[in-house]
Amino acid sequence: TNGNYLKDATAFPTLADLLNAANTALDGQVKVFAAVSSGNVYVVSDNDGNGYTSVIELTGVADVSGIAASDII
Repeated sequence: TNGNYLKDATAFPTLADLLNAANTALDGQVKVFAAVSSGNVYVVSDNDGNGYTSVIELTGVADVSGIAASDII
């Protein structure tokens, strides 16, 4: 965790599994979660503290290790 950003190196088998993990991780302190499903990174954010607000698929990006908190504005 880097402040309000958490990345998970787990390769989730489905987007639904990733979103379930994101909902758990997005706990009010963590506002942005990144993980992989189906070979692409997904960035999930929570803007209102009530579960995920938006989901962005980074097509062609297959590894969260290169994504830093400073990459998210």
